[in-house]
Amino acid sequence: MNWQSAILLGTGGNHPCLEVFNTVSNETIKYLDFPQGHSAYSIDIQPEQGTIGIGTKGGLIYIIDKNWEDTLDEPASYKRLVQGASILSICWLEKFFLAASDIAGRILLWHTDQKSNAPEILQTLEENICSLKCSADGRLISLSSKGVLQFWNPQNHELTHTVYTSTPPAISALVQIVFWPDNRTIACPGAEGELTLVNPDTGDIRMLYPHDGTFYALSTYNGNLLTVGINDGRLKIWRPDSEKPDLDLRIQKNVVGARVTENSPAKLILIESNGKAGIYSLVDGNVRLIKYCKNQDYRMISQPLSGKMQNFYALQSSKEVKMIISEIKSKIGRVTNDVIDELHRRLINLGYEHVSLALRADEAEKKGNTAGAIRLCREFINLLPNNDPKICPSMEKYARLLERVWHISEADHFCKQIYQIDFNYPFTIQPENISKTADILKNEHWIIEPEFDVSIDIIIDSATIIGKKFFGRYVLSKLKPIHFNRVRIDLIEILEKYERIRKTSINRDLPAASQETIQWVARGRTEQIKTIIFDNDVTIGVKGLQFAAQVLNGDLNTTVIIPVVLFDWRNINPDTSFEDENNNAINTLNNLLNQKNLSNSYLATIHNVLTKTLQRLFTEKIPREEYP
Repeated sequence: MNWQSAILLGTGGNHPCLEVFNTVSNETIKYLDFPQGHSAYSIDIQPEQGTIGIGTKGGLIYIIDKNWEDTLDEPASYKRLVQGASILSICWLEKFFLAASDIAGRILLWHTDQKSNAPEILQTLEENICSLKCSADGRLISLSSKGVLQFWNPQNHELTHTVYTSTPPAISALVQIVFWPDNRTIACPGAEGELTLVNPDTGDIRMLYPHDGTFYALSTYNGNLLTVGINDGRLKIWRPDSEKPDLDLRIQKNVVGARVTENSPAKLILIESNGKAGIYSLVDGNVRLIKYCKNQDYRMISQPLSGKMQNFYALQSSKEVKMIISEIKSKIGRVTNDVIDELHRRLINLGYEHVSLALRADEAEKKGNTAGAIRLCREFINLLPNNDPKICPSMEKYARLLERVWHISEADHFCKQIYQIDFNYPFTIQPENISKTADILKNEHWIIEPEFDVSIDIIIDSATIIGKKFFGRYVLSKLKPIHFNRVRIDLIEILEKYERIRKTSINRDLPAASQETIQWVARGRTEQIKTIIFDNDVTIGVKGLQFAAQVLNGDLNTTVIIPVVLFDWRNINPDTSFEDENNNAINTLNNLLNQKNLSNSYLATIHNVLTKTLQRLFTEKIPREEYP
């Protein structure tokens, strides 16, 4: 059964339960049984998520974990909260935030996602709170048995203002207030047949007099309002701003609940005071009985919000989201983290977790926490549909962050995914350069030169976040270049001279040297440079540490040698997890950085011998050089 085509019916009697009416097939199924004495007194459906909440006469609240993508054919999965007194009304305020009123005069606020089931008390009165509703801007609206309509900010328990209406009918459990979006009002039934229409923004009141005597049944219908009198047996439909009903039909008396579906033709469900529930067709102003439901003890009726109501809530929700975003941006750095976290919680409860993650990612990036920004961006990307063009800017931002911390192949993957979604997407980064660099990094003959603000530990941390093993050679530091003017010293000459010096007894523990043509990759440039690599595997065994020297020969018989200290992490264990491998890499890096005496002594020895090698070559070449 399609969840959005369902209407929920709560029953009492000896076998209280929740039934589901399929508005297409006109069939009802029993969905969840309640203990005896726990008649369903109130039902509400969370508009963004679709979670069902049910309050019972025995003081229990059932939370049925459904969402709009689910069907109702599967068994119910639920949790149970204990309010302790007969519940008159429940109302979803946010995704995991529920208000419930009871015959003890209390309004309790429940955080349904918390393990601790201790609710907050919003208010305790001597009068009952008959009905609760959440306004489009997040306020809680309560109607008391004395006709007091109160508007609350549930986050800080503040009563913002009060409106006095007519005293509602006597049976508090049957009283419901209804939003009438096309009329921009809240409809409140009165005991003497009057109807109070309250504008929630201005507090303005307008009165209608639909029925002779008591009525409980209210429902919106195609932008209009449907009312049914319990004593006069009249069904009336009211247009916005009209003083007279657009339709006035005689039906049976004693109707206490009504709902109209959006089907075509529309279905009308009426609950009578004796517990019977009838299904009717409503076509061209005519009401015709289709069937009575099997049960005889119906108490409550509810349905998912109509499309118009959902649009109304979505519009108001988007306004609140914009206000929260503005508040977060204005307060960051000026208030405590607890205040900011509470604003983010409100965003998440409104169904905007992706917005919260995006804001936190922006803030992490501004603070220089690139790894944290990547983690948040990754969570954000995973929440969104991967084929919607609206996701492309977020994917590009993620690709830009990945490129910044040298996860080039992953950045290239997201750029190509953006092209698949929207071939004409206007990139602000340069995906073609990312792709070229990704091709270069497919072999092992490369060395990356990170910027000063992207340290190697950040590269390792971000590798763990995206689930890959850290790999490659990275520049730890560059030493002062050694210049030779009007003298060309070739790489082969350096290697040969170094080997002769290394094999003397005093230098026999130094590493061997070899040549390698390497792609040196820096931000915005890639250069192929002849490089001397000093292999330390057979020396003191400082894992991860490597010494190298770039050999640059100029056109005018000039030579520049640039000694470089590298962090080399290529000999990785294929059997370890990426977490363990990266943890080993970060520990090794920290040991190298912390053991400066050992590292510097070792490197200084290689550097001194390299310098001696170059000086001897220079001295040997001077006599043979022709000076102008």
